[in-house]
Amino acid sequence: RPPRSTPLYSSAASDVYKRQVLWQVGSCGVGDDQLNAPHGVAIDSMTGDVLVADTGNQRIVRLDAQGQVISAWGQSGESPDQFQEPVDLVVEPAGTVLVLDAVNQRLLRFSPDGQFQSTFGADLTFYRPRGLGIDAAGQLAIADTGGVRIMRLSPDGALQSQVGGPESDLADKQPTDAALTPGGDLFFVEAESGAISRLGADGSLNRWSGTIPASTIDGPHLALRPGGGLYVSDPEGRRVLVFDAGGKPLGQFGGEFGLVKPAGLAAVQDSDGDLVIVADSAGCQVLAFRVQLP
Repeated sequence: RPPRSTPLYSSAASDVYKRQVLWQVGSCGVGDDQLNAPHGVAIDSMTGDVLVADTGNQRIVRLDAQGQVISAWGQSGESPDQFQEPVDLVVEPAGTVLVLDAVNQRLLRFSPDGQFQSTFGADLTFYRPRGLGIDAAGQLAIADTGGVRIMRLSPDGALQSQVGGPESDLADKQPTDAALTPGGDLFFVEAESGAISRLGADGSLNRWSGTIPASTIDGPHLALRPGGGLYVSDPEGRRVLVFDAGGKPLGQFGGEFGLVKPAGLAAVQDSDGDLVIVADSAGCQVLAFRVQLP
């Protein structure tokens, strides 16, 4: 079925009904309360904690629900339990933390308190992957950026399917993130074009323009809206865009709060809207927003 195109994000949809910063943490550095080019973020649904891939410091930082640092772990290297470039992470259904390392080109699994458990994915021949998504059943989606493909893995790391690749024009503009919906739809975003795609569980394909083209190092990322639809970071636009599931723009936010280069995103529903966590890579900070849409 031919894809349906939607025009570039319109400035007419320039705001959301309500947005506020709940907390903001970080400055550039190596201290316990500092960050260096943070990218991926994830929310632990069991505790409300926020996990941050502190990429430049080659570690994972756990924050509590108010943004206070609880712990950090990780060290530089190529051993199975070490990082070179931790760029994204997810919390698995059991509470374990799965980290994607772009340079070591593999996934590492840790206990909730940071104890190394296992590593996998080296046999899948990733090439500088930069995005990781997970569904409620633990199924994984990898944006294999240099390999210009999106891969679906079982919870234990077995390859289930893939789309794109060097011989395809789908995902050929360097995908930097992917997300799986409860219904089996696959979203992904490409840095070099700013295009967002939704590959439906029924095989339908919907593509639309959204973000300003960006580098793959600080490329756009995705978070599913709890009520349906998508949050998309726009690093070069210094904002977060909001879409419905079909690509209709619903609003944007973040630039008015001084975001420098928003990258990683995570979102859950809270008592008064959506809680959206944003990693600002160039700003060396993580912000928590409460967002309400009409």
